[in-house]
Amino acid sequence: MQDQQDRYKFRYVFTKDFAGKTGICYKMPIFDLKKIIDNDFAEIIKSYTDYDYRLVSKDQCTGKKDRNNQLIFENDIVKIKIKGLDNISENFEEYEEYEEYEHTFTGKIIFEDYAFSIEVIDDDNLKRKISLFVVNDIEVIGTKY
Repeated sequence: MQDQQDRYKFRYVFTKDFAGKTGICYKMPIFDLKKIIDNDFAEIIKSYTDYDYRLVSKDQCTGKKDRNNQLIFENDIVKIKIKGLDNISENFEEYEEYEEYEHTFTGKIIFEDYAFSIEVIDDDNLKRKISLFVVNDIEVIGTKY
C-alpha cells in the first residue's frame, strides 16, 4: 500500500510575463503541509511573487504514484489502461461467454465532489469520470500547464 501521507503535499504553479509572453514556472515547489510552518511557507511564496511570478494553481497530491513511481497531482495529464470482461452471450440473461477488453484513455486528474477522478473523453466523444482509485495502470504524461 502506498504511503497516504503524500496526500498532504501540494504543488504550486506560477506564471510570469516574459516580454509579453507568459511562461510557466517549472520549478514548482512541493510543500508537505504537515511539516512546513506558516512562516516558511509565506517566505517561499513571497520569494516568487517578489520576482513578478503569479500563483495560478495549487494542486493537491492524490497520495498515489504512477507506474514510474512519480507522485500524481491534481491537473496532471495521465494515460490509463482499463481491463475487463464483456458479456457476449446471445441471450443477455445468461452469462456464458465473455470477451476480455482493454481500453486506453488519456485524461486529466480532477478533484470534485470530495474525490479524485480522471476526466476522459470516451470512444463516443463523451466526457466521463473514472475514479482514480479503481485504476491500476496509470502513467503521468504531463500537466495541464
